[in-house]
Amino acid sequence: MEKLFSQTPSRRCYTIKLPYDEPVKPRISQFSHALYNTLMISLSTFFLLNIWYNKLEYKEVEANLKLKSQELESRIQAIVTRRKKS
Repeated sequence: MEKLFSQTPSRRCYTIKLPYDEPVKPRISQFSHALYNTLMISLSTFFLLNIWYNKLEYKEVEANLKLKSQELESRIQAIVTRRKKS
């Protein structure tokens, strides 16, 4: 009997497994409303800024074209007056 007890280890290791709930991963469908709102806000911001930029660009281009047309009209007028004199 002594041999039987001498072969058993003197320490015993115990492991206790606690219940562990793995976090539930959210599905994309749960974010559909938030994604829709984000998309709508970003698109409306983009369109508003694009319209604003185009208006500013139009005013600048229009001013340049008016200046160019005035220069061309003055050239034409100068040519016409030279032709009338000769």
